[in-house]
Order: sequence, then C-alpha cells, then structure tokens
Amino acid sequence: MVKASVGLHRRIALALAGGLALSTVLPGLGLADDIYPSKSIRLIVPFNAGGAADVVARLVGDSISRRLGQTVIVENRAGATGATGALAVARSAPDGYTILMAVMSSHAVLPATKKDPAFDPIKDFTPIVRIGNSVQTLVVRKDFPAKDLKGFIAHAKANPGTVSYSSSGLASFPWLGAKLVERAAGIEMIHVPFPGDGPAMNSVLTGHVDMLFTPSAKSYVEGGLVMALGVASRERMPTTPDWPTLDESGLPGFTLISWVGFMGPAGLPKPVVDRLNKAVNESLAEPDIRQRLDQIGYQVAGGSPEAFKAGIQENIDAIRALNIKFD
Repeated sequence: MVKASVGLHRRIALALAGGLALSTVLPGLGLADDIYPSKSIRLIVPFNAGGAADVVARLVGDSISRRLGQTVIVENRAGATGATGALAVARSAPDGYTILMAVMSSHAVLPATKKDPAFDPIKDFTPIVRIGNSVQTLVVRKDFPAKDLKGFIAHAKANPGTVSYSSSGLASFPWLGAKLVERAAGIEMIHVPFPGDGPAMNSVLTGHVDMLFTPSAKSYVEGGLVMALGVASRERMPTTPDWPTLDESGLPGFTLISWVGFMGPAGLPKPVVDRLNKAVNESLAEPDIRQRLDQIGYQVAGGSPEAFKAGIQENIDAIRALNIKFD
C-alpha cells in the first residue's frame, strides 16, 4: 500500500511538471468539468448556411461560447438530409470538441423511414440538450390559385400531378409533412428536393414550386411573399393568432412539430455533457435569446439529456407507425 501510494503521488507530480491535465492521471474524479473546454468547439450543422437550423446554431453557439470561455465555430456540412454532418460527428472523438446541431429530420424521420439508415440515432450519439421545438406552417407561393387549405386540396385533386412541394430532401421534415398531407387529403404532388431549408424556401418565394412546410413563415407572410394556409398544431399560435390551424381548416388532428438540439458522439463523458447542457439551458433562459428564437419560429425547450433521449425514441416509434418508407 505504501509503495502504491508513493508511486501514485510520483505520477501526479510528473504529470503536473509536464503540464498535463490532472484528470488524465486520475480519471473518474470529476475534474474534467473544471478543465473542459480548453480549446474551441466545432459545432457541425448538417445543412447549408442560412436555414433555420443554421440560424439557431449560430445564435445559441455564440451565447454558450461566452459562458464556456471558448469559441464555438459553426461548420456547415450539408448532404443526405443531415446524415453527412451527423456521421462526421458520430465518427469524431468523444471529447466534447465536436458536437452536432441535431435535427428531427436526421435523428427521427430518416431512421424511421429509410430502409437502411447510415447510423443509429440512439446508439451512435450522446444527447446533450433539446434547444427548441418548431410548429410547421404550410405555405404556398403568393400567386397560387387557392387561398385556403380546402381550395388547395380541391385544386390538387382537380389537377393531379401538377402541384409541387419543396423540401430539403427525402426524410426531411417538409418532405414528411407533404407526404402526410397527400395521405390525409387523398392527393398526389410532385416532390422537388433542395440541398437545404434556404433553397427550398427560395423556390416557393420565386414561384417555381407551389408549397412548403416551414417553421419560419411569419416574416415572409407579413411581407406578402407567400401565403400561409395553416399551422400544424392543435391550437393557433400566439404569435400568429389570425392563421388557422390545419386541423380546423380541413385536416382533422393534423400536427407537425419538429425540434433541434445538441448531440455528441457516443461515449461523451458525463461531466462534458453536463457542462454543455448547463451552458445551453442558461442561454435559453435569456429573454433576448428566447425572443430571437421565437422570431424564427422556435419555442424554447431545454431540459435534461435523458428527457431529450426519451423524446427522440418516442418520435422514431411514432413515425415508424406511419409506415412511410423509401430506399
């Protein structure tokens, strides 16, 4: 026992003399929380710059960087409906210096609808915190012939195969919403995918595509650039009380609510998860952050990593039950 104690103290002294972190010598003593982060953090957004997820990532990333004392660098890695960026994080070292702006498309819709997804959304990642939820709004180009949902459905039925909808790709949330509208209304539409939320919205703004589900509709509608046919929630939204719900407009029970949050690779140490979770929750409590998230269509969520993980599994199970598949 004496020899072991002397040897242990000698290793600690050598480590300190060499400038090593004490936690590398004594793992499990909880000291990582005092050390992390010691350098900048990469926050990978699996979509192009300018989309809703990218805006949220930059807003929250900037806020937590001040709390953590290190720069959060946003890196856009678009492709495969978020799978490209997600895989980059899943394959990174579990040290907290590479984290993912996870979205419901890649971590619930994709694994529930694709026959052979490239990753396991639960086993390959460590949930950190859900940042916000977004109610989707069905919008159409400003000169679309119909001005309400019933008219939209009637037009699509009278002109089969001519009405189009945009999305950020197969398994994206706008894609899922459109598929559910087709099923509920008994219509068929043309899918026009784009490499991100921004280009998908631009296609409707320019009139090249007819319809889109989006969480960020308010400014476009108020500017007369698109028309809102309804919000996909049980009740009207406080920020847009004049917009009807899809439920009251002709699609009973229709809801479509997505989320965004931070995740790390599998095996992320608990002290690191807790540090990031705390920083994000503190940021989300700021009135300015809450207001800015609300302006782009997100309601603050927050909470524990455990609750985030449980919610993801519930989402996957619910979407799988819809039996919507693609190769």
